[in-house]
Amino acid sequence: MVKKMNDEIKRIKTPTTFEEQLDILQARGMQVEDRQKALEVLSRINYYRLSAYMLTFKLEDNFEDGVTFNRIYDLYEFDKRLRNMIVGVLETIEVTFRNHISYLIAHKYGAIGHLDVENFRNAAYHEDMIRQIESECIY
Repeated sequence: MVKKMNDEIKRIKTPTTFEEQLDILQARGMQVEDRQKALEVLSRINYYRLSAYMLTFKLEDNFEDGVTFNRIYDLYEFDKRLRNMIVGVLETIEVTFRNHISYLIAHKYGAIGHLDVENFRNAAYHEDMIRQIESECIY
């Protein structure tokens, strides 16, 4: 057990500074237009979070020709803005969807259709579901 733990510890990467992280990216072929801006970005956004946006631009462990830090950062910012726009409408979509599902189920199976095992494909699932509902309800 101790040997296995020691082997796993040896595989853990040592921490790197923001400067070292940027050097690693450049050594792998990424172009950095503004080193200070790139360092500022790395100091705000985790290296590994940004690395997810780099994956499509890598061949093996190196970047394709012409990949720039600014392009990766622009992708990150675009994704961030898109997520923020989507979050604004997600609740409306979720509530509407749940409303339609509950409406259809109630009209097809009735107000207590969930109690009838015949309305389920899996009897064991139905039994577990009823048990969970009963354990959470106070009668």
